[in-house]
Amino acid sequence: MPYRVQVLPKVMKFIQRNPELRLLWEERRPHLLESPRLGQGIRHLAEQFHCNYRIRLDVWRLLYEVDDENGIVLIYRARARDDAYDP
Repeated sequence: MPYRVQVLPKVMKFIQRNPELRLLWEERRPHLLESPRLGQGIRHLAEQFHCNYRIRLDVWRLLYEVDDENGIVLIYRARARDDAYDP
C-alpha cells in the first residue's frame, strides 16, 4: 500500500533552510511512500517516542508517525542528531 507523506510546516521550513538536508530528503522521500518502517537509516523508537520512527539523513534526524488506517506518514520533527530527541 503506498503511503502519503505529510510534513508539518515548521519541519518543511527547517528542511528548506538546509540545502544538504533538502537534497537528502528528496532522495529518500520516495522510499517512505512505499515502506515507511523498513530501510536504511530507519529505526523504531522506544520510551517516550514508542509509537514513532526516525530516519537518519546524515547528521539530521526526521521523526515521524505511521498511520496505516489512513495511509499517512506524518513527519513532525527535523533536527540535528544532538537535538532530535529533546522534549
